[in-house]
Amino acid sequence: MAGSDEFKDFLTGLLPQLLTLFAGLQAFRQQPPTPERTCAFETATAAILRESGRVLVEHEYNRIEPACLDDCPFRLRFAGAEYRRRPKSPNQVGTLFGAVELRRYLYEAVEAVEPAIFPLEQHLGIEAGLATPALAERVGLWSVDHEQEQVRSLLRREHNVSWSVTSVRQVTMALRDGLASFREEAQVARVLALLTKAVASQGKHRPAPRRVAMASMCRFASRAATREPRPRCRCMTGVANGWAQSTWGRCPKRARGRCRRNGRRC
Repeated sequence: MAGSDEFKDFLTGLLPQLLTLFAGLQAFRQQPPTPERTCAFETATAAILRESGRVLVEHEYNRIEPACLDDCPFRLRFAGAEYRRRPKSPNQVGTLFGAVELRRYLYEAVEAVEPAIFPLEQHLGIEAGLATPALAERVGLWSVDHEQEQVRSLLRREHNVSWSVTSVRQVTMALRDGLASFREEAQVARVLALLTKAVASQGKHRPAPRRVAMASMCRFASRAATREPRPRCRCMTGVANGWAQSTWGRCPKRARGRCRRNGRRC
């Protein structure tokens, strides 16, 4: 049966990690537990399970595209441009379980003005060609509260992924650009939620009702639109290099009657 064959292939791929896991379990059972042995056992088990997950996702991601070059379409259209197929090339991508080698087909634009694309990376949601969506989410959350060096340390310790500062910046910039289209909607929703909470409150600083607030805003806007600009005055202010502009109502010499505007005394 097809399902039985797939299960055998699944066990074959994970067999080295399963044997290592079983050996560690047998070693732990040989002696009474102690705090030191418990810590070592959990640390080793976590490393083995993480490696098992890394092997699993690497195998699964690489089997999405056909192994044979001729099984892929020779040409495809994307965003109004036409692309032609090129052979597979490897790329190191960070996951929650560590770095995996992703082998994907390159599609080169027929017109040189368009950049090449990797359809597999687009379908998987690889951010900046460096991280899966799950790892990119971790990087985005860490970048809010930590510096870049701290983010790099967390990646090495928690996910066994070694990135340069440039790689961290590329992923965070990709996340920023991807979320830009949702920012305004989220901000509006947040402001409305705060206003709703404020209106429902019973404190003395409750916001004005909607009609009163809108009327105040309309009066302020009409007053600002019809207000005439205040005349400006050029007067000596003690600056050695020349004349300085000041508002007519704030002229420092107007009160003393010594400022001249258009040849006349203030």
